[in-house]
Parts: sequence; structure tokens; C-alpha cells
Amino acid sequence: MNYILVTVTFPDRKLAEEVAKDLIRKRYAACCQIFPRITSIYAWKGKIENTEETLCFIKTRMDLFHTIEKVIYAFHPYEVPEIVAIPLCALSPSYRRWLEESVAEEEKNS
Repeated sequence: MNYILVTVTFPDRKLAEEVAKDLIRKRYAACCQIFPRITSIYAWKGKIENTEETLCFIKTRMDLFHTIEKVIYAFHPYEVPEIVAIPLCALSPSYRRWLEESVAEEEKNS
């Protein structure tokens, strides 16, 4: 089974927590970690932006990426939210078992 770490930035901690709780409740994610108060510097519509945001790490399976993406879009106010998946190439056996048990099978959630 392929596992991923999805990263997404939010405008504030409250929204990040709301999305994280929804993903955990639906068993689309095993764990979400929230890092408040990061600084993002990026180009947007011809300008360099400097924005304080909240970063969320979401641990899940690759086959749930598009499902998680839909949940994020349903909540997210940004025109183009950052939704990036990073493959998890190595996991400890006990963490892998916990991850497998924590994330529901996709067909059960559809």
C-alpha cells in the first residue's frame, strides 16, 4: 500500500483544525499535524506576497488523495490552495500497522 504526506496551507489555525477533524472523523486520514504561524513568500498575480499561514500535514494513503483534495476544496477560501502529496518511502512497522488500521478503505467512504 502506498502512503503519502499531504501538505496544505490555510489562512488560519481554526480552519486547519476544522478540516483536520473532518478528515479524521471520516477516516480519510490517520493523523493531521498543524503548524501555526508559518511565513509563506510566493508570487501571486504579478506581485511578491508575504503571508502568515497555518501548515497542515495529513498522513494517508495515495488512493485517498483525490478524496482529501475534494474535502479541502469544500472548506478552503483560497483560489489556488496548496495541496501537495509527498510519498512516504519508509515507515516503521508499528507506525505502518497503525496507519493501515486508522484509515478506512476508500470504497467504504464513497
